[in-house]
Amino acid sequence: MLTTDLSQHLALVTGATGGIGKATCLALAALGCSIAVHYNSAADDAAELVQQLEAMGVKAKAFQADMGIYQDVRFAVEFSLGNFPKSSTRMFTYYFSFFTLPKPAHFLNASQRIGS
Repeated sequence: MLTTDLSQHLALVTGATGGIGKATCLALAALGCSIAVHYNSAADDAAELVQQLEAMGVKAKAFQADMGIYQDVRFAVEFSLGNFPKSSTRMFTYYFSFFTLPKPAHFLNASQRIGS
């Protein structure tokens, strides 16, 4: 059964100010989900996104963290749980760009596969 009412749920969306992260926030908000909006350096974009989400009728708060630092990752979870205590279910969505990962062999041309 597909759930279309996420009003009792929380999503922590990392990279929320980027294209995929923002789209994820908007899609979840359309279903009523509360959103913890993560950003690393785009504070203005995060504030604008929070306003947009709140205008959709959901709870949203932004926080800054560097997801490459263990203490910041812990802070992200603590921030989310502390600021949205009445959410019955927590969803943690992690977004990353595949462009930063090594490309699988089937994406490489023949000369790259051989190592030349």
